[in-house]
Amino acid sequence: MDFTTESIRYITFLLLIKLAFIVIVSAMLGNFDYFAKLLFSKYKTTKDRTKIALIMCPTILIGITLRYTANYHPMDFSIPGLFIIGISAGFMPAFISSLVCGAVLVLFGGEYWYAIMAVIASFSGSLFFKEDMFATSKRIYHISLGIIPVSMLYALISRVVPHSSIFILSNGTIESDILVVLYDLLGVFLTLFLWRHYKTKLELIESSYNLDRAKLAILSSKINPHFLFNTLNTIAAVIRIDSNLARDIVFKLSEIMRYVLNTENEFRPIKDELDFINNYLAIERLRFGDERLKVTINADNDLNEFDLPTMLIQPLVENAIKHGVSKLSDKQGEIVINIRMERKDNDNYIKINVSDNGPGLVNSGDVFSRGMGLSNVRDRIKLLYGNKGSLDIDDKNGGEDCFGFSVSMNIPFRS
Repeated sequence: MDFTTESIRYITFLLLIKLAFIVIVSAMLGNFDYFAKLLFSKYKTTKDRTKIALIMCPTILIGITLRYTANYHPMDFSIPGLFIIGISAGFMPAFISSLVCGAVLVLFGGEYWYAIMAVIASFSGSLFFKEDMFATSKRIYHISLGIIPVSMLYALISRVVPHSSIFILSNGTIESDILVVLYDLLGVFLTLFLWRHYKTKLELIESSYNLDRAKLAILSSKINPHFLFNTLNTIAAVIRIDSNLARDIVFKLSEIMRYVLNTENEFRPIKDELDFINNYLAIERLRFGDERLKVTINADNDLNEFDLPTMLIQPLVENAIKHGVSKLSDKQGEIVINIRMERKDNDNYIKINVSDNGPGLVNSGDVFSRGMGLSNVRDRIKLLYGNKGSLDIDDKNGGEDCFGFSVSMNIPFRS
């Protein structure tokens, strides 16, 4: 279409639509996780750069097709689009993209000068290619200015070549040519600005995730030495009294440490966690004697393969022994561990309850400040499951069923 007879107001309107279309396409691509991962990578392979071009090139071809088939002229943003491909993917992917677009322009519209400008735009953009697109905060401003010579050449050539050989949203006046250059500049700048925003957003999400993992590592590191020191104290207490007993405890401790020091998996099946708990309890029985410590474990066999955060139950059992069973002098200490599935608010949960028949607490309000076992378990559940997980305390003061203290964990069930 020849725009030489159109008013500057109409040209401005078309250019605004073109700018809006570029921004919409850029936002859609930036929100596409697979594309964003390729685009924002600091180390792009040739395969990665080719994929970037393969994703971006069809959007330009769609715009060209809409111009040919439906007369939606502002949808054609070939010049800034191919310039951006050059920035993002480098010379060869951008050059091939420009040849593909140029072939369509020549075969279906005879616009050979437009095809030449497409190649120039892709080459010019590739001059600014860098694997880390946003290496510096001001780089997007420098890159955006690079489209100005290309757009000026584009406007100049459109004045001297046959109108049928090139497409441009200009009526041939200085004003409209300036607008074309301005809108191409804004199109490139807004695209890069949006993409940098999405990159920053992804980095913040990743930083938050890494921070949570670091917090979990810190919490776990607090639990493991706590348990180890208690066990070593037990060994130290009996080694001179009963060497055979001390040897048995050391053997059990080696089995426990094999489990604790295996850091490959943050989550373990419930059956592995229970095997670990049994080894831990074997040490405590050696210390207290079978007649003073009774432990009952009721676990649904169907949940054996359900993955739990490692070392999540042990602190609760240790807490029951330290603050419950060890306080008893006139009766046998008893600990009950129940693991079952429950349904709550249309969701399935794994409920893990650890109860003891100790004296309970005189003041349960500050229970999380008494030692680090319960507070760490609570914080790990919160970091891993958010509001979906919970740790509940029930202090009965030796009341109903003779159980004085009970802790329940609710873990969302994920099959």
